[in-house]
Amino acid sequence: MISKSRNVIQNGNFDVWQRGTTFTGVASTTYVADRWKVLKNSDGVFDVLQNATNPNNASLYNLQFDVTTADGTVGAANYIILQHAIEGNFFMSVRDKPMTLSFWTKAKKTGINCIALLSSAGDETFIAEYTVNTTATWEKKVIQIPPIPAGTWGTGTGIAAYLRFCVYCGSTSGDGAVGWQAAAKISTANQVNNMDSTDNYVQYSQVQLEAGSSATEFEVMDPTDVLSTCQRYLVTHGGGTAYDRVGGGFLPTSAIASVVSTLPTTMRATPTIGYDAVGSWCCQYGSNQLTACTAIAIQNSTTKVLGLNVTGTLTPFTTGEAFFMSANNTTAARLYVSSEI
Repeated sequence: MISKSRNVIQNGNFDVWQRGTTFTGVASTTYVADRWKVLKNSDGVFDVLQNATNPNNASLYNLQFDVTTADGTVGAANYIILQHAIEGNFFMSVRDKPMTLSFWTKAKKTGINCIALLSSAGDETFIAEYTVNTTATWEKKVIQIPPIPAGTWGTGTGIAAYLRFCVYCGSTSGDGAVGWQAAAKISTANQVNNMDSTDNYVQYSQVQLEAGSSATEFEVMDPTDVLSTCQRYLVTHGGGTAYDRVGGGFLPTSAIASVVSTLPTTMRATPTIGYDAVGSWCCQYGSNQLTACTAIAIQNSTTKVLGLNVTGTLTPFTTGEAFFMSANNTTAARLYVSSEI
């Protein structure tokens, strides 16, 4: 599969946020907006949130880092990164060609910031510097990336490359040079510390990586297509949608319900699951329901079909009876079906 979009960054407009729209005191490896992850080694504390002030009308939202506990001293091993992992199938359209990265940014602190394009094996990195010239002002940045000279870049459904935006970085990973290098680096030594004041924030919008030596206008896609692309990696249920139905099934035993659901799109790989507030899920038909849900486990799933076993207490189902699985209307009830990379 090759992307129909010239932009190999999925959800570069930050319009899809299936996991929520506010992330407080973000820990490392936290997914925020769909397809975007935060990597962190820092004593500083920050929130990531969906923000609706944009540079133009090409997107609904941007992604904002908001500093809540400052870190004025950058240790050698410190870093904070916003990362997008690019699947091999999508990277095919830019691989072995000149590339152009374009995006909008707004920050409280002026100065030099860095982006990095890293191979999946971590053996080749391109670093570019860009300057925030005016405080609290949207600025468009355009970066030309020469063809990849070396390194191991994955193909197919695996990771081909990582695009990384640096918020701050210590000398261990922040001693890279501008251009291509055979090392896993994040920034140059000129990267500003965007974490040195609780007044600081950084925003990103309309990220586009495309083939060619010049930037085109940001590609605005049908919202349905953007969501479908994101659901290749994550499908969520619940989150406050009253009685959001996952699927239907039957009771093979007196305390386990088997649920089957067709996924909204073909996922990248056979998914795994995670969930919040397990007791807020139930299986019911009419007045009969599986209550006090204690566990949800994946069972015989494929990239197209989700199969689950739900464990709980029966009131008063009988074996073989049909039902549907649903969440109550609290925001705490969430089910995550994931094939993230």
